[in-house]
Amino acid sequence: SFLLRPEGRDVVGQRRILELGCGAGLLGPALVLAGASEVVLTDVDRLALELCQHNQDLNAGVLHCRQEQVRVQHLDWRCRTAT
Repeated sequence: SFLLRPEGRDVVGQRRILELGCGAGLLGPALVLAGASEVVLTDVDRLALELCQHNQDLNAGVLHCRQEQVRVQHLDWRCRTAT
């Protein structure tokens, strides 16, 4: 993966990352391994967020990351029209 190469680590390292539409949250662990200081994984779908949180919980011990380093939260970023 690009993120785990030196070039990718330069892009991500020590930065706060917001992912829109995280789905199962597969990118979260890669971002932590690449050196992100904080990762916020968001989705509009509540079921996807449950799966994402489950995956982050499974990976937290392996990655030895702090609980606050990766957060999963609901965010509806879809465009809304003014009424």
